[in-house]
Amino acid sequence: MLAELLRVVAKKRSELLDRIRSINVPVSEVNKVWVNCEPELSEERVSVCGVDGSMNLREFKGFSIFAVSAEAVTFGPTGVREVHLCDVDVVYPHYKPLERVRLYMLMMEVLAALRACSSADIVLLDGSIVSNVVRHAPRGLASALALASSELRAIISREEFNSRELAERAMLRHGCSEEDVVSLEYVKYLTLLGRLVERCAKRLVAVAKTSQSTLYFGGPKPDIAVFERLAKEPGFSRPIHRRLSDFLSRLRGTDRRLVLSVTGDIDITVFYFRLSRGGPVLKAEAMSRLAESEIERLLGSIARLSVMGYPYPLRRAHADSDVRERDMECILRVLGLYAEETGREQHAALRAAVGG
Repeated sequence: MLAELLRVVAKKRSELLDRIRSINVPVSEVNKVWVNCEPELSEERVSVCGVDGSMNLREFKGFSIFAVSAEAVTFGPTGVREVHLCDVDVVYPHYKPLERVRLYMLMMEVLAALRACSSADIVLLDGSIVSNVVRHAPRGLASALALASSELRAIISREEFNSRELAERAMLRHGCSEEDVVSLEYVKYLTLLGRLVERCAKRLVAVAKTSQSTLYFGGPKPDIAVFERLAKEPGFSRPIHRRLSDFLSRLRGTDRRLVLSVTGDIDITVFYFRLSRGGPVLKAEAMSRLAESEIERLLGSIARLSVMGYPYPLRRAHADSDVRERDMECILRVLGLYAEETGREQHAALRAAVGG
């Protein structure tokens, strides 16, 4: 098949490259919303916390085992403070394992941030909070929560990673379905996130390296790609102010109201920024309403702790929390599961038998 695919590429090469390189947004439109601004390094030594997490999952025929971790690392005038969290477990029930383990990682990131936020002036959370809330929202959320007993609500409310306990109690004691468990785990994430925003909204900023958002230019290319190509100088985009409810249009009315009842209708300031020439354009979602002058001060504080245009606390948290493939292999060997069948072995044997 490779030969056929390469013939298609050769035939469409110019067309494909044009599609990749085209922006279709005039530079003048970008200049209207981009503020050229070299960040002034803050003379005030503020504490900046970076939070990131990682996950790894191995799916076998009868079970799936996962490892999740998160770190919150705070750089301040008195030194470096770290919060490490991690867990290894078997997915229960064996249902939508990848989707749920991703949510477990997000929960753990928020838990790490909750433990670190009291000692930080700025909390940087890796990724997009809006995207996480929208992407992981299951259907039938409101009906599942209506089934939740006071016992399940208490488990959801606790500031600890207890998804195993939540799933087992929900299914074995309260007769919840697998879909109900997914919904309850999502409510657990929302509860923790709402608590984090409540405690440090004015200090909490989500920072994403990639984004599909077209809020500024309406597409077809993501805003971050447009700014990356056409806004060469350090600076930031003029902020767009929204509320969380503005991003929840794809949720049904009852589910949307439930999300907002748990998190509150959070004020969100969206903007893009570049800290240094040649550095990347990053997307920011501040969990409060920020004016341009406040964004300038924020970027000055972040720039002091940045390397090659990227906040070092986030880079450090990412490196420290990474659950690598060889880490997972070591876990499996300790458990004596390295030779366990995943279901792919028969497919590989069949391919070998037919010469493929």
